Parts: sequence; structure tokens; C-alpha cells
Amino acid sequence: MTGGGKQKVPAAGCSEEFSLTTVCREIKKQAVLAASYVRRFFLTTVCRKIRTFIPLNTKGSIIIEFAVCMPVLIILLFYIHDLSRLKRYYDQTEFVAQQMVNILQNIAYSRAQEGSTISVPDIERAASLAYLSIYPGTTMFTTKSGSQNHVLNHQPRIYMYYVESNGDGTASTVWNLWLRSGSYTTPTSWSNSYLTSNDHSLVSLGTDVPPSSIYPSLKMDDGKPRIILDVQLRWGSDQRDADGKTAASAREVFKFLTVNPTSKAVSDNGSTYFPAVVTFTPNAGFSRTRPQ
Repeated sequence: MTGGGKQKVPAAGCSEEFSLTTVCREIKKQAVLAASYVRRFFLTTVCRKIRTFIPLNTKGSIIIEFAVCMPVLIILLFYIHDLSRLKRYYDQTEFVAQQMVNILQNIAYSRAQEGSTISVPDIERAASLAYLSIYPGTTMFTTKSGSQNHVLNHQPRIYMYYVESNGDGTASTVWNLWLRSGSYTTPTSWSNSYLTSNDHSLVSLGTDVPPSSIYPSLKMDDGKPRIILDVQLRWGSDQRDADGKTAASAREVFKFLTVNPTSKAVSDNGSTYFPAVVTFTPNAGFSRTRPQ
């Protein structure tokens, strides 16, 4: 999206900040290596020990080895499957966040050229486009008007914060915006509002506070404003699928075999899953006045 055929402008100052996603990625990488080591351990050391106590000529020794080792191998396979799936979800939301930043920066550049600023409909359209990698077609929207029914039993949710430096080492949240997908009757519709507490996002509201208290890796050294984008998948106890059925757990919703993903939200029915947070320096088309 280039905003009326103008040359595409890269996301100025856009960079992936150190976040929980980075930590989780490293933990998952090490866990996969550990699982591989454990598998080799059971295939060699444990089975060798079994052969020590059960002579090779003992009838049924192979069956006993199989009975001991196979359940462990099956559990490890389930675990490796879930780790891979967990990583994929985090990679997907991270990709959505980066795509949204690039789209918004290009829209903001175009709006600045026109003498205007970015609007809520601009942000909603950017979200609709970026989330297609997770929600094909119209699956990100509700299937029934005024409901929480979604085909995949979860939905997109976005939090955006405009943060300014106070020039004394502190920063303040000037405005915030949250969006969730709207009705299936208008596939480009989103509901939007603003936050008054820190219950829903990994980013916190703050006035005259150290930047790290708003977000741990936030830096305002150059005095320029920052925009923080928190991209999530939302599932809660009030969520239903297209047939109106609820799920018992996040494991069921996100199709894990053994792992039950943990929500990152403080409250909101424990609904925040696989968040990806990106901080960037906005183009001129962003205003310190909340978009309308």
C-alpha cells in the first residue's frame, strides 16, 4: 500500500524491540535441543540399562524395551509438535506487527503529503490487511451481528500507544487506541475505543514516568515520539465458534496436543495470547492528537 501511487517509504525508525517474544524464541530453541538429547538418551542409555538387567536371550526382552521407550518417545514427539506450533504462532503475530508498521508508515507519509493525518479507518484497513496471514478471507470478523462468534474461535486485537518524551528522562502516554474486529455484515468494520487501565496489554499507561515503566525496552533518548504497537490473538471464556460452541481451554482453541498456552493479560478473562510488541518512530502523518 503506497497511498495513491506514491513511492513506498520504508518504516522510519522501525525496529523490533527486545520483548518476551525474543525470550520465548530462545527458550523454545533450547527446549527442542534438550528434547533431542533426551530422546537419544532414552534410545541408548536407558535401553542399554534394560539390556543389562534383562539378558538378550530372555524371552520378551525386546517387547519390554519397546514398552518402556515408546511412551517416552510419543510424549517427546507431542512436545516437539507443540513447541513448533507455539513458535509458529509467535512468528505469525510478529509478522503481523511488522506488516502493520510498514503499512501505517506509508499511509502516514501519504497523509502528510496531503496535509492531513492518519485516521482510525486507516488503522483499521491496515489491520485487516496485515492479519490476513492468520485469518484468511473474513474469518477475523464475527459470524453473527453483536456476538463473539468467530470461525476459528479467536479473534485479532490491537493496542496502539503514542508516547512522548518530557525532556527530563521521563515519558508520558499521550494517547492510546485499541481495536477488535467487528461484524461480519461489514467485513472491514472494527470496534475501537481507548484504555484506562493496564489490564489488557503488555504496554502500560503512564504520565511522567521512566520509559521502561511503559514498556521495558522503550527508549526515548533522542526526544522523538514513539508509537508502540501490541498485536495479539484474543480468546476468552466468552468466545464461541461459528456454531456457538465454547472451548474448555486455550489448548483446545489453538490446537495443541499437550501444551496449554498461558494468557499474558492481567485480566480481561485471560484473553491475551502470543503478543508481539513493536516500537517505532512515527512519520509526520501521525499526530499527538488521537486519531478519529
